[in-house]
Amino acid sequence: ELVIGGQADDEFFMTRSNVVFPGVLDGGNGTNSLTYEKARDPIIDAVDRGETPNVDGVVNISSVTAEPIYTRIEVTVAAGAELIDTTVYTADERIVKKGKGRLILTKASSHTGGALIEGGELVIRDPAALGTGGLEITGGGTATLELSGGTLPLSRLKLAVATKLDIGDGGVIVGAGGFTAADIRQAIIDGRNTGSWDGSSGITSSTAAGSQVGASIAAANTFGVGYTIDGNGVLTVKTVMEGDTDLDGSVDFDDILNLFPFYGETTGHIWQRGDITYDGKVDFDDILALFPNYGTTQGAGASGLGSGSGSGSAAGLLGNGGSGSGSGTSTGTDDADTDAVMGPEPPSGLSRQTITTLTRDGFTGTEPDATSLAFAALAAEQDSSNRTGSKKTSDLLFAEL
Repeated sequence: ELVIGGQADDEFFMTRSNVVFPGVLDGGNGTNSLTYEKARDPIIDAVDRGETPNVDGVVNISSVTAEPIYTRIEVTVAAGAELIDTTVYTADERIVKKGKGRLILTKASSHTGGALIEGGELVIRDPAALGTGGLEITGGGTATLELSGGTLPLSRLKLAVATKLDIGDGGVIVGAGGFTAADIRQAIIDGRNTGSWDGSSGITSSTAAGSQVGASIAAANTFGVGYTIDGNGVLTVKTVMEGDTDLDGSVDFDDILNLFPFYGETTGHIWQRGDITYDGKVDFDDILALFPNYGTTQGAGASGLGSGSGSGSAAGLLGNGGSGSGSGTSTGTDDADTDAVMGPEPPSGLSRQTITTLTRDGFTGTEPDATSLAFAALAAEQDSSNRTGSKKTSDLLFAEL
């Protein structure tokens, strides 16, 4: 094995992001350092995580740093001021927002350095405003997305303590390796602020905050911030209806199937597995957050709810959402039986209630298990199947439980 060693105070340099050393750097005695020169975001992120990328191993190295390749383009906006920036950034430039004022980016760019916020607010109004780069927020700064429901692609996303990202009615998509999953989850929890979505730091949504009705987690047609990490390690964070575990714009049977296999588990769960309330558990509170939106489709932008009406045996169900926009709710009509949206046998202690009014207040017994609670979703799904002629999904539901 190839080993490069030193005797006193040594400095080792990796001269570019694509340089690889297939051996061990051994600093030996003294105070030794390793510096990655002309580093791009993946190298910078790896060093931030305490790794030594492109080197098989390091021994006796006390300091590892990365020097970005990006050319800093500093834009300073004084406190109380606002500046609309129509610059088209290119090459290895990085926008560095300084000052306590408000900088607004309105143009698409192709630069690789993204943006670094060192103070104040950066408003992003074009999904290509940060080019192919990332977003880092420091110095108590804020980034605000105003993308009319669109998403911002990023190579990396990093928030320092006491900073904020407001995704509005849109979201972000972050490439694999460009984020730390635990940090993203904690940032969303901070932004959620126990359900009001108006946290002073973290990842939040002014759209979700504006949709809350009192303090209830079971209010109909409320929004939240959901996130998924796909099989390729890509992160998606979006403002969606509470209960939209797969971020597809609808709260439907697929979301039920994502939630129920983990129902009753108490640790380690995330939004895409049904932890809608961000407490690490999949439990009755998550059911209460999901069911008011069941059968509803999001329209244009996060704040637009699909319209439609449901008829049949499930009294008071939210209608299947259409493509409409606006904030109106979809309310079902009762053309037939007004009984039993909870299925043929309601859970013990749980009075017969429509899905839209399912609350903890009406529940007096032991919390129902997954199978009992599934009757509510099954009733809604079967009612929809009866209307459309599609195949019923009872076999699929119980296979998953």
